[in-house]
Amino acid sequence: MEHSRGIGVIEILVVIMVLGVMTVVALPQLERYMAGRDLVHAARQLSGDLRLTQQYAITQDERFRLVYTTVPISKYTIRKSSDSTLMKDADLPAGITITGSFASTPAEYMATGAPSATGQFCLSDGTLILRVDVQPATGRVHITEVVSCP
Repeated sequence: MEHSRGIGVIEILVVIMVLGVMTVVALPQLERYMAGRDLVHAARQLSGDLRLTQQYAITQDERFRLVYTTVPISKYTIRKSSDSTLMKDADLPAGITITGSFASTPAEYMATGAPSATGQFCLSDGTLILRVDVQPATGRVHITEVVSCP
């Protein structure tokens, strides 16, 4: 009768090599997934903060605005329009850039909750672009994946 002597060194080395090859193949896919996840998170964060800006305007019966900057990092602030009181300061994840039609005029909401102007923000990680649209009259926010953004 033959007795099993356990796992040999050769078997362990083969398993380690197979795991190494699987890791090398999977790593680029994981990096792309992580970058896309950060971009979606940033778009949802911006969308939620646009709604928060609208809520501040309605509840405090004053104009509020969301202003972004890209230097030195992509970030934005929510401020009261009358005296520039800072309500929120938010940084976007590293590698995410923000542009859009609100560059010279901030996204501002009137006391009724309606935006003073419509426009869009574009968020990019270098490979994907998500557009965050602010709809007229209602201020509804919509996120769309696009090929290019103005």
